[in-house]
Amino acid sequence: MDKVLFLAAGTAATKSPEARAVIASEMLQSASVLTPEARARWRQILIDNWSTLSVDRQNELLDYRWERIGGPEWTPVLLGILSGVPNPNRLAGKPSRSVALRRLLETAPETARGLILEEIVSPKGDIGVEVLGKLTERELPQLEKTLTAGLASGEEVDAELIERYASPRAFSEVRSIYETRLSDLVCDEQDALLRYFLRVDPDYGVQQVAQSLTEREKTGCFRTRLSAMGEFIRQPKLQQLAIATLDDPAPEVARDAAKALSEFGSPSAEDALWRRLEKFHRKWLGKQDSLLHPEPGLIEYDRDSGLEEALVKGITQGQAWFPTSGQIDDLKALSSPAMQRDLDSIAKTLTEQQCTLLVTWLPDERVIYTVGWYNGLGLDRLKEKLEQFPQQIRFTDVSTKPANGPAVEEFEQIEQIVALHKGGPSTQMRP
Repeated sequence: MDKVLFLAAGTAATKSPEARAVIASEMLQSASVLTPEARARWRQILIDNWSTLSVDRQNELLDYRWERIGGPEWTPVLLGILSGVPNPNRLAGKPSRSVALRRLLETAPETARGLILEEIVSPKGDIGVEVLGKLTERELPQLEKTLTAGLASGEEVDAELIERYASPRAFSEVRSIYETRLSDLVCDEQDALLRYFLRVDPDYGVQQVAQSLTEREKTGCFRTRLSAMGEFIRQPKLQQLAIATLDDPAPEVARDAAKALSEFGSPSAEDALWRRLEKFHRKWLGKQDSLLHPEPGLIEYDRDSGLEEALVKGITQGQAWFPTSGQIDDLKALSSPAMQRDLDSIAKTLTEQQCTLLVTWLPDERVIYTVGWYNGLGLDRLKEKLEQFPQQIRFTDVSTKPANGPAVEEFEQIEQIVALHKGGPSTQMRP
């Protein structure tokens, strides 16, 4: 492939503009080691012939290939996209202003900051909080009146921006709007405002989360309410609410409580999951498995089989704890046949003392990982989990090493943790 690429590269000057753009993009994405000067030259060729590529291809390169093609030369192109026609319906085949603004934060951060503030004040509808929320400021008190006015009038993104940027000073007004407009708010908006309340007034936040779990006639938000509170689950009063909800008569609600405690609960939450599983086991002890699973291995989310799965996975996949071989044996004794296969797989990993590590980066630079039987999102969570693995466990690393950008440093941090385990990492690096 390198040979073919370099043959094409040698004739790029004789090619059509579209062919030059394709060759440049492929050279930048290739596994070939390019000097900084060569990389800058190919970036400029791609930029000079950018307009010959389809819009979908342009969006793909900026969104998913930025690690390879990105650089400061892109600022004029990104500004051109941002000055274009907004696409509030997110129609395919249109330039992505959202992606362009996210990349501008890297090439021209001060310019991007000003455009984000403008977008918050006068939203066009095609850039969401995943980009507008990337400013370094923890709060934007100067925009609180704008945000609360937007929330009162039903603007789509304002609830999430209030969660992200509003200070405690806005609490009274946001509370009034929330209580007045609650029936008009969709689940995501309710979740965002509840997380804001938990941040600025935890007692009121917990009270409203508890109240929302009782409202089941006109909305289905209660089914995922606790897990949607994220890291706030570790607040003692909210964690106690989640633990109490493990006994909710609706299995799907108890299941969500188990999920919330597993993903975000403190180490003490593990005991609560064990107690609930033991209680579940006593209920089903001696009964035919067909009553729990109408078909072998069939798990139904809103029935007891779904709750059992959430409890078992909550214990084996908890973020704040790590299971021992003895605990896996105990789980096998407490669990139905449908759970045995996954538990056997974990037991095998612990016995063989080796597991696979796969780390990749999403277009928004977040780490997404699989390590052993765990899957997750976020560098801090991955580092926390890796440090819990017994040191005798060796990792087979099949990750793709980043070429440049912040991911390079993050990858090195991960390697340092992995190297502490028995014999260091067994690497199978892919360029």
